[in-house]
Amino acid sequence: MGKTVEDYDAQLMPYRFSYTKAVAQEQWLLAAHWVDLLNSCIHPTFRIIDLPAFNFTPTTLRQQYELESEARMFCLKYMRLVEQAISLERSKMLQIWKGDN
Repeated sequence: MGKTVEDYDAQLMPYRFSYTKAVAQEQWLLAAHWVDLLNSCIHPTFRIIDLPAFNFTPTTLRQQYELESEARMFCLKYMRLVEQAISLERSKMLQIWKGDN
């Protein structure tokens, strides 16, 4: 199980770090991309299947102006849910490892 957890962390941690870095630099469009990638790394059983895709291609000048703000709201709303899904997956992995399934 140790190797499995290490592999899991090796896949997720670069995305988490990149998300945190993007947020610290207020690059919300990039942060929204990392939210989607983190969700994609989760096993399908725990993945948020109906997570809406963030629309990176505005069609009007107004949408272009509001894009960064909308990306920020997307991150604030969905990153918490993605982190919860990751925690549920990790919890299930530990239950299986301990034989508590």
